[in-house]
Formats: sequence, structure tokens, C-alpha cells
Amino acid sequence: MPETTLLARLGNSPAADRVKDELEHYLAVRAACLLAGIGRALGRATLLLEAEDEPGPARPRGRHGSRRPS
Repeated sequence: MPETTLLARLGNSPAADRVKDELEHYLAVRAACLLAGIGRALGRATLLLEAEDEPGPARPRGRHGSRRPS
């Protein structure tokens, strides 16, 4: 009887295939959340930079409503 490795046995397992599919889906969702967070941060940074470029007292407020220091 040939000796099979764990990897060879898992390669033919429907349960292992399902775990791999679930892991791929989980990682895709987490990557999308990460990219959305980066997009929001870049948007806030853009607003801040645009506000610094404009003259006048109108400046965006911080996350909690306080004015950001100059």
C-alpha cells in the first residue's frame, strides 16, 4: 500500500476545497475593506490639502468637530 502524504489526501477532499474557497472569500472581503479605508483616508487628506490651499477662515473640522491645528 503506497504511503500518501497529508497534502495529497487533502487535495482530493471536498471539505478542504470548501475551506480554501471560504478562505479566499474572507481574504477578498478583508482586502476590499482595507482598500476602502485607504480610499477614505486619501479623501480626507485631499480635503485637508485643498482647504490649506484656499484662503479664508473656512477649513474642514476634525473628526470630532474641533478645528485642526495650523
